[in-house]
Amino acid sequence: PSKIRVDVVKKLVSQTEKSMREIEKAAEKAKKEEEKLKQKEAAAAEAAKAAKPAKPAKKAKEAKPAKEAKPAKEAKPATA
Repeated sequence: PSKIRVDVVKKLVSQTEKSMREIEKAAEKAKKEEEKLKQKEAAAAEAAKAAKPAKPAKKAKEAKPAKEAKPAKEAKPATA
């Protein structure tokens, strides 16, 4: 019986080692995928930064008429 138990234990150990290797491989793949996603996110962020300089110029142009409209709104409550 002791020989059988040793064989069973050896089989279990070998199976767990195999499963650990598979888990390590899966973890490495996941890390690589995360790195790829980070690179894609960084590229998207750079693209967004490149697009942003055009947008603030438009917002600044739109903000000027809004500033002109605010004194008119302030004048109305003062007269009322």
